[in-house]
Amino acid sequence: NVRIGFNPTSESMFIRLPIEPNSTIPPSPYSEISLEAVKDETGFVLEIQTKTARLFREFHRFAGIITEDFEQSEKTALRAFETAIIRWRELTTQKDLLTEEQQLGLQGELVFLRALINIYGSKSISAWTGRNKSLPERHDFRVDDIDIEIKSTRSSRRSHIIHGLGQLQPSLGRTLYLLSVKFQDAGLGRGQSLCDEIESIRLKLGNNRIERTDFEDRLLSTGYRDSDAVHYKEKFILADEPMLISVDDKCPKITTGILSNAISSDLI
Repeated sequence: NVRIGFNPTSESMFIRLPIEPNSTIPPSPYSEISLEAVKDETGFVLEIQTKTARLFREFHRFAGIITEDFEQSEKTALRAFETAIIRWRELTTQKDLLTEEQQLGLQGELVFLRALINIYGSKSISAWTGRNKSLPERHDFRVDDIDIEIKSTRSSRRSHIIHGLGQLQPSLGRTLYLLSVKFQDAGLGRGQSLCDEIESIRLKLGNNRIERTDFEDRLLSTGYRDSDAVHYKEKFILADEPMLISVDDKCPKITTGILSNAISSDLI
């Protein structure tokens, strides 16, 4: 029989479920719950307990779930406990949302993509090379023989983080530019949220089925989901005109080539 109770000696709440005498119970990986095989007046049992008083109410409900699963199935005591843990985790699983940095970075890319569409039309989607799932490039955009890396910030200064040694390294035979985009909160004024930028591009693509499918595939690769749109409603305006910076010898950078020349080959 399953028993739920309180141990005044240890000041703990417990649930005890019958187990076989030779059952192996692994150590508990949980900070507020302990697991132990013990023998009481009814025989061998799995004792699941917590000494955290503020969690007694939750533990009592948790114990009820374990009891129901144990009594209505052929699960072992340990398996019933593990199943209850899995269900509670599933219930409280957080959505895999874009971080603030990822949101801002994506919005900067979309601002530039919208500008390209205004000039070149729907075929501009193919220039968004950094989000091409089939052949991802280390740079965000490619237009003719020019590669463009988009960097977005909300800082008052044009301070950007470079990800990886190859991000400021031009592709063979191409010229690399960095486009610095500064955003600021729209406040009560008119601005564009990440969702607004996406819908603007969808409207511009209209019924161009191939380009629209291509755009949706690349957008999906960023981690954006329409079902999460409610989390991406903050509106921004451009703080000033985006700045285009040539990544040439005068541009401060660290690349694989620079490191190779500066460090002994024995250390690489």
